[in-house]
Amino acid sequence: MRRKLSDQELQQAFSELPQWHTELIAEAQSITRSYTFKNFMAALTFANRIGELAEAANHHPQLNVQWGRVDVFWWSHDVEGITTSDVELAHASDALFNTL
Repeated sequence: MRRKLSDQELQQAFSELPQWHTELIAEAQSITRSYTFKNFMAALTFANRIGELAEAANHHPQLNVQWGRVDVFWWSHDVEGITTSDVELAHASDALFNTL
């Protein structure tokens, strides 16, 4: 069974993911980052690629897509917080962004 990360584990994760932060979403703590793009289509393309990543992992974030921006929120519904899966997918999101 998965478990929420401790405060110490979260601090370690954020030392490796400096552009991410926590935010309450659906009354649970999430790991969140905003990505910026040159236009809406670039943002939408990235959101779709995050969707493919999520499907492959069977773990789905909240995505907010706007003109030139995508906000990504990873959290685990079953534990109502952030798990190692969320941190791994945050790293994968950054890696995906760096390929664009």
